[in-house]
Amino acid sequence: MEMNYYSRFKIISNNRLWRRYLRWAYKKCIEDFKKINCNIDFSKRGFTALLCGTSGEITSEEFINFIMSRNKKARIIILDIASEQLEQSKIILSKKYNKVAIKYLLSDAKDISLKNQSVDYIETDGFLEYFSKQDMDIVLKEWDRILKKGGFITLRDFASNSQFGKIIDMVRIFIGKVYFGVKLHAHSFQDFINAFKDTNFSFVNGGRAFLPTYRRFSLYKHH
Repeated sequence: MEMNYYSRFKIISNNRLWRRYLRWAYKKCIEDFKKINCNIDFSKRGFTALLCGTSGEITSEEFINFIMSRNKKARIIILDIASEQLEQSKIILSKKYNKVAIKYLLSDAKDISLKNQSVDYIETDGFLEYFSKQDMDIVLKEWDRILKKGGFITLRDFASNSQFGKIIDMVRIFIGKVYFGVKLHAHSFQDFINAFKDTNFSFVNGGRAFLPTYRRFSLYKHH
């Protein structure tokens, strides 16, 4: 299933529009923090950024470029539960970014194996749809655990709030099962809001991210 998902998603990630989308999404989600007056500082000494879930080397590369353009001394962690995505990222990017502190971490997002280490920034895209509502709460609490005070999270995910959204969810879950070989879950817009409040994050709904019901969220940790 790992190889099936990786090889089939490359049809999307190899398209140049995928790179353009990621560049737009990363930038836009950071700009969204202005709406809640949160100061985002990439220049901290020892700044550490975590990409939680990668579809492969294209996503990993764009994330690295985004971080390095803001802090050339940043530390980067790329996490996924599937070895195929991580191995391909490591093989292709290790030479290109041989002077960058990059850690490739094979780990479950519900129990991130970072020993005595915390991060300043967590980024993910279409990640929480892989988790049930209960497991999504566990992931958010785990992010809260490893995130420093003043740390922040950016993400995009499907958040339905209408009958049309429910139909989109049914189609999306079917495609995920039949074409990608993965199990996806449907979450309402309110499910996300409740989950963010439960972990005491300040957050902003930045708006849509191209696809119907696909929304941007930016979270900030004050505590």
